[in-house]
Amino acid sequence: MKYLLFEVMFLANTFHGRAFDEREWPVSPMRMFSASTEPAGWHGGEEQQNAMRWLERLGPPEIVAPQAQEMTDYVVTYPDNCLDMLPARSWSTWLSRSKRSSNVSETTLFPSYIEDDSPLTYVWKVGEGSSVQQHVETLQSIAHHVHALGRSEDTVACRVRLVGDTEVQELKGNRWVPSRSSRTNDEWTRRLRVPVPGAFDRLEQRFRLSREQVQKDFV
Repeated sequence: MKYLLFEVMFLANTFHGRAFDEREWPVSPMRMFSASTEPAGWHGGEEQQNAMRWLERLGPPEIVAPQAQEMTDYVVTYPDNCLDMLPARSWSTWLSRSKRSSNVSETTLFPSYIEDDSPLTYVWKVGEGSSVQQHVETLQSIAHHVHALGRSEDTVACRVRLVGDTEVQELKGNRWVPSRSSRTNDEWTRRLRVPVPGAFDRLEQRFRLSREQVQKDFV
């Protein structure tokens, strides 16, 4: 049996993600998948897109994650993201008005400090064959172009490998196994978003619509 590994190294040893109004750790498979959509979709071709559609059909992966220490929550403020409703000539006016409280939003960040240099690893059980090998090689090229997971300050380096049972057993970290349990009130249970069939096409559509809107208004 072969296993697909998608490994993520956090270059600053921190992660600021949140999900369901709480700290997100380990990082959800969907966040990793979303980060891979831009290099696979906008900059990739049919081969890259098919590899992502194959990945979304593999189901929830097992996750092997290093220990992460909760850091102090803090609030950041930022101008409202309403540029798609403004023509370019109104930019300067909007910029000066954005300093007013009515045009500023805030969000709470839940930073986590990753205590060691072990990668965060997503593990899928896959078959063997030429098609699997081709998809893995394509995902390897996609992973090299993933530079952040979620917020821009959460910089990462990623790689994809196809390995056997021995390598999977040697992975270091806490193991999170998919479960249908609805319990979320204990230390070792998490709700994490996962990609499902159709996820890549929906993300790609949203990315293209957003890019077209920016080009229409500001280019």
